[in-house]
Amino acid sequence: MKPLVALLDDGNVHGGRLWTYILIMHVITAGGWWWLMPGGFPWCHSRFWMNQIFPLVIFVVSIAGCYGIWNRRDAVARLAIHALLGFWSGAVVTALLTFPISAQRFGIPATMILAAIWLAWFVRSPQGGTISRAVRGFAPTMLLGVATPLMQRSPWPTVVPLNQQISALPANATVSSNDRPLGNGRPRHPMAFLANPSIGMIQVSMGPLMMDVTPLLTFESCSPDRCWTILAPADFHRMPQRVLRGEWQNDERATYRYGGDAEHQLQLLVDEAGSSCEIEAFTQLGHPVFSHLNFFTEISISGHRRPSIVFSPCPNVRIDIEPADYPAGRPARFAYLDAAHRFHVVEAANGEKGPFHDLASGPLQDRGALNLQLYDEEKPIARIVFEDWASQCSTALSPTAGWGITQNAIEFRRNGDASDSSVSIWLTLASTSVGRGWESVGHSKGIYRNRIRIEPCAQ
Repeated sequence: MKPLVALLDDGNVHGGRLWTYILIMHVITAGGWWWLMPGGFPWCHSRFWMNQIFPLVIFVVSIAGCYGIWNRRDAVARLAIHALLGFWSGAVVTALLTFPISAQRFGIPATMILAAIWLAWFVRSPQGGTISRAVRGFAPTMLLGVATPLMQRSPWPTVVPLNQQISALPANATVSSNDRPLGNGRPRHPMAFLANPSIGMIQVSMGPLMMDVTPLLTFESCSPDRCWTILAPADFHRMPQRVLRGEWQNDERATYRYGGDAEHQLQLLVDEAGSSCEIEAFTQLGHPVFSHLNFFTEISISGHRRPSIVFSPCPNVRIDIEPADYPAGRPARFAYLDAAHRFHVVEAANGEKGPFHDLASGPLQDRGALNLQLYDEEKPIARIVFEDWASQCSTALSPTAGWGITQNAIEFRRNGDASDSSVSIWLTLASTSVGRGWESVGHSKGIYRNRIRIEPCAQ
């Protein structure tokens, strides 16, 4: 087997094939990052520099290094190699210090990459290629390397919880996880209700239409140190473990209290005529939570023939609910609220990736209640009012979506090609489910309230 030195050609250290391979890998990686990562960020946003500028710098430096090797320009090759040494030294050390828990997954391979690059430099260093000269050469790009993991760290949360007090359960509260019907004892009721306390779900029936509503704030993919969630330990990718601690119920009201991942309370109130219901959910977070996937409310709807939806900020535009593909294919449709309190319904270019174009938009005054009207073919069938979503959601830019999309979202899609397939709707206060990447965004410590009113539309 040839020694490592033999991988280098004719004795000219920076003309070696080993460094050519290393530089070409950097060209491919930097070009791929620039091409795949979301764009459309303002120049003052960290993702503009991370996704558009830094990859170009690495790309140009690596191309220059290859040019220096192929044309026997030692000074150019040496400059490029020292630049990469500086970048990786700053990036790896800073990442290990910034993300100590996630480093359990990426620390060893990142350190091996750094060691391999340094080894390649030490094996056949150029004449005068001392460590002191290398340090002077890579010092500027070390700052770039230090900035890279810091820019990947999730910013502090911009979600604002209402911090409303959670009421106490009645003294005669019990504990049971059995499904319980509410308000079904009188035939005049146009709606029927079934509570599933074990998973915190309320089932609402209106004739053939059925809604499964899960209104408790739920985190599915989290980061313990504000890093990419794909690098988090496996325990942070599990659904929360909730424990039913108490319940109280009569014909028109049910209240459930939960512990476990957080403190939760869920309450369902049915009016006397059974013509509407109000759901009120509370979640108390004892510390900030940083996540990639989560939902403020999840709704599954079935029993329709061809569904569409109208949002109250743009009442004259009815949006068909269509299927979407992941990670690429048929475009997803979703809505979001921007920092100017303007509500947008948009469609992605490919899968859930941008750029995005508006299907409808309109103002949501004072970040007040949001009204969703469901249609089946041409007829309105149900109305869902979200009282607290807009007042708590983050309007900071999403690090994964780009193109002006904020961290909040209302995603909706049909779950099959058939027009009568079930529909899923997810509301998030802050998440990165739209776009590319696994960056995390935060929810602040505090008490979140989620009030929802559901009523059938008069036929």
